[in-house]
Amino acid sequence: MQHPDNIYLDMNGIVHNCTHPEWNDNYLNRLSEKEMTFGIFQYIDKLIQTIKPRKLIYMAIDGNSVPPTLKIETLIGMIVLQVVHLEPR
Repeated sequence: MQHPDNIYLDMNGIVHNCTHPEWNDNYLNRLSEKEMTFGIFQYIDKLIQTIKPRKLIYMAIDGNSVPPTLKIETLIGMIVLQVVHLEPR
């Protein structure tokens, strides 16, 4: 298997999954910052060891408020387009 030149990681998904594990649904049993950080680095290391990119590892992290707002605007735009197409002419 040929390894890719580049790997692009969406860190939001990685951070969320490593800081909110499915097995930890008890609010009082929260992970420490050290445990969360270790989990994130462990997951990234596993990805890199599995995929073995040859040149670049790009880790993208975006802010808290922009993506949800942009997603909502996109969804509203799609709904408006669907409604316009459904209305009789």
